[in-house]
Amino acid sequence: MPLPEPLPLVIASGTERMVYLVASKSRPGARHRVDLLANKGASECDCKSWACRNWPAIRDGKPAGTKETLCRHGILARRHFLNLLLQTLAKEENE
Repeated sequence: MPLPEPLPLVIASGTERMVYLVASKSRPGARHRVDLLANKGASECDCKSWACRNWPAIRDGKPAGTKETLCRHGILARRHFLNLLLQTLAKEENE
């Protein structure tokens, strides 16, 4: 019997613009909410790592999009968004 398809690692929230739900690595079945537009584009995640490590760096003015300001979930959500954007642009180029 074939194994079930794994759940997608990142999914759009469906109701909020630029908000993604990212699978937790430590808690199977749980997802973290990542808002890519929060904090002037530096993002925001509801995980403990972001609150303890990344938010203080953002608050202190560290550059957005770095290891200091992004948790694992933020990195995955940004990568997912960029992949969708590039696929859309490539499709438009070929039309």
